[in-house]
Amino acid sequence: MSNCKQELKELIEDTVFPDIEDAIDDVFEEIASSKKPSKEQESLLKDMNEFKEDLQDILKEIAKDELNDEECKDLFEEFTEMIKQMESE
Repeated sequence: MSNCKQELKELIEDTVFPDIEDAIDDVFEEIASSKKPSKEQESLLKDMNEFKEDLQDILKEIAKDELNDEECKDLFEEFTEMIKQMESE
């Protein structure tokens, strides 16, 4: 496994995945307190679950060594930028 793939795998497993799961939990808590999800909450949950599935697909590609180095670098940069934006908010 290339260094990029290992770093991407660790970034997804250690940072991105837990952040998404926390965000999903937060939305569920909001829904529980209001007893009924708003359309915005439903849409947000759908988007977050799709993103979570995409992350799982990326991890599968890494495990099967199907992710090329260029894709790996692009994804790593994209996730790193996303994390920076979330931290600045």
